[in-house]
Amino acid sequence: MDFFEASSKDNGISHTLEEYLFSPSANVGVKEGLFDEDAPQPHMLARFFSGVVHPLIHTGYGLEFGLPGMIAEGLAQTAVHSDAPISLVPAHLFDSSVYSTLSGLAESAGKALHDALGNTVSKLDAAFESKILHKSSSMGDFGKQADLTIPSRKPYRAEEFSQLQDHVKGKDPHALDILGWVLKDERFATPVPDAEKRDAVDERIGEHAETLLQYSGLWKLDVARLGKEKRYLEGKIEELAFLVAVMFGIGGWTERGKNEDGSDAVFNADFFLMHLVTSSVFIPSICAYISPASQARFLRAYLTNALALYVFRGCPDLDIVGFQTMKELQPVGPQPHPDKSTLPSPDSQKALNPDPWLPIIQTSVVHPDEHVPKTQRSLSNWAGAFGTRRFCSAKSQSQNHPSIKAGAASAGLGMGWGAEGAKGSSTLGGEEPIPLDLAGAEYLDGTVFLRAAEITAERLGRVREGEHAEFWDFKGFFDKDIGKGKRDSKKALL
Repeated sequence: MDFFEASSKDNGISHTLEEYLFSPSANVGVKEGLFDEDAPQPHMLARFFSGVVHPLIHTGYGLEFGLPGMIAEGLAQTAVHSDAPISLVPAHLFDSSVYSTLSGLAESAGKALHDALGNTVSKLDAAFESKILHKSSSMGDFGKQADLTIPSRKPYRAEEFSQLQDHVKGKDPHALDILGWVLKDERFATPVPDAEKRDAVDERIGEHAETLLQYSGLWKLDVARLGKEKRYLEGKIEELAFLVAVMFGIGGWTERGKNEDGSDAVFNADFFLMHLVTSSVFIPSICAYISPASQARFLRAYLTNALALYVFRGCPDLDIVGFQTMKELQPVGPQPHPDKSTLPSPDSQKALNPDPWLPIIQTSVVHPDEHVPKTQRSLSNWAGAFGTRRFCSAKSQSQNHPSIKAGAASAGLGMGWGAEGAKGSSTLGGEEPIPLDLAGAEYLDGTVFLRAAEITAERLGRVREGEHAEFWDFKGFFDKDIGKGKRDSKKALL
């Protein structure tokens, strides 16, 4: 820690990040400017994503709030964490020619993954094998919800991937497109390893590392545009924000399971996917301190590791239609009694709850588990930035489904349910809906952040209003038989 603190003080934070986190010498063996497999290979960027991305989170906090000591602590934590995710951070990521001449790694298929990278990912921390993994929480009845309309997960065979590569040539796939393709790929539907084995995580991800890199390689990152166009960088960050919210929120709701009495559970609030949400809020702060080439390395590594964690947790199905059309939750506890002059009317839900984020944030900041306010802060941050975003189906180019009300698109901006002032926030794509190759895309919009926050508050307990504090879920999403419409009980991989 003293080393990184001194470097930040003497050389500046940006230089320290570039030199000791993103440079080739900080990751792969380099001798006289050339790759050398016999030279030390620190794998710092791989370590950055180790331990459920806690090194990234700690460094991100320091960068966001201007805390040099915490930046040093985050980098020191990075240095001592396992480098097991190296299979997800390939050596060619640090070949400067890749990002100086190509807009996407998908177009550099001739580059082989270096054998020295291995095929394992982090075993996480010993703490995750402690009794905390077996802690269970009772969940209240979520009430009547729309019938599940989960899209069919048709087998997606390996030989079809080359067709997909041809399909996306000359296009710029969205991160959510890639998530949808991963969801369809039958290669990720392998049997769950024995949960008692310490290397269960390694086996699960190591088996799929090369395939995951193929998918993340479809995501185009143009370094020249990252350096010159603010909106281009913001657009890529937006894609990752929606990616983690959909994984955590829609995935966790779709496969929420049942309570002991047979009723639908509230939400499968997965502890691991939650950390993608809490870490995502620091992406802009990290990108602000590093060069365009390092931004490209960081963003791609983030996407790959996010997809890997999604696969590790069991690739939860995504019932976008059901999630986006469910009735919004309302605050619990004593309610106000609006005066007859209240707009739009004293009986309106908007009069009772004009800003849905206020009760969520209020109850979250006093929750005994610190992950709750972190999660809600991240979701509210993204709602403020991208709450007006709309999507449509790439196949039909149809607009948002009629059931998605225009006014609701602004929910979560801290300006009330009907606020219209933030349409077309400064992201790539402007006000036009973004087409997605994802089932139910025409139902998806920026309210996904608010909806995810609401069910998180419901699941973890609104303690300010008198509800019991609950804890996160560790059971994963393994209770399925992909492509056959069956469900069987499988032991959760932890």
